[in-house]
Amino acid sequence: MPLITNIYPIYVIGGIGQKIVIAGTGFNDQQGGSYVSFKDVDVNNYGNYMDAATCMLFKYIKWTDNEVVVEIPRALTGKVHINIYGIDYESNDELHVKATLKNLTYDPLTALHLTNQNGIGGYTWYINEEFWNNKRARKAIEDVFEEFRYKTGANFVLNSAPTSNAINCTDKINIIAPDPALTVTGHCEDFTYHWTVNGVTFKLYEFFKIHITDKENWYYGRGRTPVGSSKFRYVLLHELGHAHGLHHVIENDQTMVGTVIPASMVPWSKRDIITPDEKIAIKFLVKMSQNFSFRDCGVSPMTTIRNPFDIYGKYQNHKRPVWLVYKYVAYKLKNLLSLVLQLKLPKLFLY
Repeated sequence: MPLITNIYPIYVIGGIGQKIVIAGTGFNDQQGGSYVSFKDVDVNNYGNYMDAATCMLFKYIKWTDNEVVVEIPRALTGKVHINIYGIDYESNDELHVKATLKNLTYDPLTALHLTNQNGIGGYTWYINEEFWNNKRARKAIEDVFEEFRYKTGANFVLNSAPTSNAINCTDKINIIAPDPALTVTGHCEDFTYHWTVNGVTFKLYEFFKIHITDKENWYYGRGRTPVGSSKFRYVLLHELGHAHGLHHVIENDQTMVGTVIPASMVPWSKRDIITPDEKIAIKFLVKMSQNFSFRDCGVSPMTTIRNPFDIYGKYQNHKRPVWLVYKYVAYKLKNLLSLVLQLKLPKLFLY
């Protein structure tokens, strides 16, 4: 009888071509109609195991009687199934998917791309005037954009003036706005498009809409959330994570966990930054979005940002002011110092 004895690594990122090894016995020397299945992140099959037709699309690197190597598609945390002759066999250990990209297909390397939508290298975002006129809300938005730009290199900039537009899918602008009709705390709509030219299909993100409810008692600051409040920065980190290509996960230490416990003492309530796993996934998408060769239909790649702190894109094609350079260098030194302390003085971080 087939038996899965081990899977490794057990902590992975979905949709970026990472591979796992499934060790065991009785897998047969050739794959034939056998396949590996993971828990599905797709909204139409969320939390269930992927079917045979889907799993046969995966990229299998190796298949022998005692070892299978396969690339991880977009997926959720869960035990791994291997199907031999129509019968599923389950691993004892769970595979932990810490981050996953929102690929349109289950081929790990066939993803939606970010592009040069605004003609200056990326995507320009508008802040609705209600958030713009709230200095604490605007500062939180600026900080979150700075976080993503610094950690991932994604060329997202803020427009230097607010918009009076509400959420309107016909205007095709990228916007962050309150939504009185929203029944959840936040929601990111991504509008996608694709062209097929000479047999090649290219998929891209066209524009985004981030809805934020107006029914919460928002805390706009950093660190732990006060009792009775909801953390605006965390919700924006999560929704902007979707705009950077991330799907939901069910790992509670990640920003992209789909549901959080509304309590100020849990770890997520203190988070102001994306996680290392999320950074890796987004950087993969950004690199792919900067290096694609498709040039038809007016499409061009996202460009490299010159300074992550230039969140309004004022100096993309001009000389950067001294203060912006100093801020960039100071941030680099701060991160280097943090890394050195973690390497040299690990006991300082035990409490």
